[in-house]
Amino acid sequence: MLAKTRECLDIYARQIARPNTEDYRLMKQAIARAKEINETTLSGIPSMQIDYAGGYSEKVDHFFYDNGALRITPTEITFIPYDNIRFNVDRGEVLHWNYTQPFKNEDNIPFTIEENPEYRERLEKIDAHRKEKQADGLPAYTLQQIAQERADLMQWARKHRWIVDFKGKKENEMWSPVRVIRGFANEHWETEESLLREGRSFGFEEQAELNGHFANLIFCLGRILWRYRATKSQCIPYLMENTVENERKASGGSGKSSFIKTFAACAGYVLDVDGKNLTANKDFTLFLSEFRNHHHRVVHWEDLGTHTPMEQLYNYATSGFAFSRKFENQTTLNLNESPGHVITSNYPPSNTDDSTMRRICIGGFSHRFCGENTLQNKAARFISDIMPDFSSIGPDGLKPQTRNQIAYICALAVQFVMRYDERVDAPQEDLKYRALVRTLGESFVRWAQHFFAEEKIYGIPVDIASAMDEYIKEYSDSSDSKADKFSRKAFYQRVQEYCQTINVVCNPPHLYVKGSKAEQRRYFALQAWCTQQYFYGKEWENDKTVNPKQIRELKRSENVVFFYRSGKDYIPANNEELMTAYNDFVRMGVDPLPILDENGVPVMLTDEEKERWRDFKDRRQGKYKGSSVQSAEAAPFVKEEDMHCLLYTSDAADELLCVGLGGSCILKKKTKE
Repeated sequence: MLAKTRECLDIYARQIARPNTEDYRLMKQAIARAKEINETTLSGIPSMQIDYAGGYSEKVDHFFYDNGALRITPTEITFIPYDNIRFNVDRGEVLHWNYTQPFKNEDNIPFTIEENPEYRERLEKIDAHRKEKQADGLPAYTLQQIAQERADLMQWARKHRWIVDFKGKKENEMWSPVRVIRGFANEHWETEESLLREGRSFGFEEQAELNGHFANLIFCLGRILWRYRATKSQCIPYLMENTVENERKASGGSGKSSFIKTFAACAGYVLDVDGKNLTANKDFTLFLSEFRNHHHRVVHWEDLGTHTPMEQLYNYATSGFAFSRKFENQTTLNLNESPGHVITSNYPPSNTDDSTMRRICIGGFSHRFCGENTLQNKAARFISDIMPDFSSIGPDGLKPQTRNQIAYICALAVQFVMRYDERVDAPQEDLKYRALVRTLGESFVRWAQHFFAEEKIYGIPVDIASAMDEYIKEYSDSSDSKADKFSRKAFYQRVQEYCQTINVVCNPPHLYVKGSKAEQRRYFALQAWCTQQYFYGKEWENDKTVNPKQIRELKRSENVVFFYRSGKDYIPANNEELMTAYNDFVRMGVDPLPILDENGVPVMLTDEEKERWRDFKDRRQGKYKGSSVQSAEAAPFVKEEDMHCLLYTSDAADELLCVGLGGSCILKKKTKE
């Protein structure tokens, strides 16, 4: 009892006077020498029930300052003195400055975020389709159709669901902290600057994208600060740049960490954990030894590396929070007592499977702010250019007015999450590209974007081997990354993974015949337009009488796949329907994607080239019957050093121990009997 009391008093001393200061040393000394602290006096103290949870729920939360608390509900934000608070507040939660409202009346709030009425209308329409019945009582819409309608709505909602109202203020008239967050969200800031110089502003689509990114960042801020966890919106925000010049050399510097260390820290204490040292073989709880319950509101996993295992953070999003101190047992808090968690990283998540993506919410940052790079002749764009009193190490150096403005923005963020209680994903075109590059390779993603943008590949037999040849020729050969070079099997796996991200179905399982070879291989063996190469290779490189050609020909392939866009293309009901459509396609005999020459004419072999190619193939197979003169005229030039003669005679063939594989002769010395 006595030891535990002294430990609690020591924690209190660290909250009042910071560690490693003279005040802290004197307070600790006083605690150790106090005669009043003994077993007798402690046993006489009446017990009492401490209620911290009364300060937050699904409908309320508070930020604590020296002079009172900022109370947040779904409908209002008010400042109340401690005399009006009916729950316990730990002194460790109180930020050491006074709060005052940064405006004179409610009409001066910096912004509002409201839901677009069209989103709710479309959601209700989908629900009506789900309940609609045909005359025979069967559902009017299939589960697949309903799922596709929902997927389409979610895609639309990322950009168009939220309407941000900056109260009619121009960008340079807004609070400086609002301008900074707007800069974080504004991927097209250079375009906007050009438009403003011409007296114009963003169009509808550009403004919708800015609104989507701004709402996403406000959600991330509010989610980590709202202490109530038993909600649909519970997740760990993962903050990263929308775009980078080189995925393997991510530069950072966009303001992700400052968003937490300066902005979130105006509403509660933040514990920064160095994420660069987190690896699969290390216990993450050991990095949390500095965590103090009822003090740190947020744990910031800063600068996560490229291979950090996300699985170790799963429980922090869904179950609870565990931390360890040296020489002490591990402490575990349930989810509703846990701090908020946020990750900042220069790289996409190391794992983008369903388990990970259910637990995190990607927050996208623009390149509006960046550090200086003299070697690359890049000038810095500092947050302090907009917010002169900005400090990247925390809110202590901010002017009181700026701190109060940020605190109110944080309150608006919590109110936004509290009101809608749904995850707010950012517009994901750029973020999706980065995640795909991380898992599939940059060259492959560039090829896939081009390939799947072509309308004519859907619903027809596609030779995956020809697709891979195109990828290698046009994209992979120009890359020096090992991640961009892989086998045919790995190529097909990447195609399937990419299809999942763009709602494209590749070889739907119900199209296979049960127990067939195609079902086992996951390919069809059918005719398809395949790319053939003519007059390529060493045999032809010095022959100036013929040019290399690539031609598409209708021929049988063992690696045929069919692609269908969910909700857009008709998918055959079974293998019989598929074969009917396939046979119609083959009978047409028209290549939907021919290789064209510079005049726009499909590339073909001339009669002379066909004869030349037949002669060449016959010669390689030992079937050529023409004269030696004709042979010399038809054959390409071959260097003498490239000519080889393989030993293969009937006698040698009988002496199996004396002839190596490939015809190489093995000399074997005979022993005398």
